[in-house]
Amino acid sequence: MIVSGCVGIGVVHSKDRQPECENQYTKEYNLNYLKKIYGEPKDIIEEAEVISYLYTKDNMALRGIIPMIGIGIPLVLPVGTDYYEIRYKDNKCINIREEYTEWSGYMCGYLNENGKRGCDTLGK
Repeated sequence: MIVSGCVGIGVVHSKDRQPECENQYTKEYNLNYLKKIYGEPKDIIEEAEVISYLYTKDNMALRGIIPMIGIGIPLVLPVGTDYYEIRYKDNKCINIREEYTEWSGYMCGYLNENGKRGCDTLGK
């Protein structure tokens, strides 16, 4: 638990992840199955022989900083929504891209109720 007397900074930023299509999105997880599970995509982008399906998540994408002087003061703004982009060629997944909000930071001070002092990283 972080208690008062701490100073630090937190950053709320986007994280880009590109998991492999293997296992999760191949064979039975074709375009028809994708539409059955997730419904119609928010947007469809066609480039040559590749079709990209964009699905937005229910949560907002946030960006900003959280200065900490005793308590955190969030200076964070919504900038859209987090999303998945799944790319197909010949009805088979070739690439997945996920963008989501994550936060990280660094703080120094009392780190717990037992009076432990020091510095630590926060978030992921």
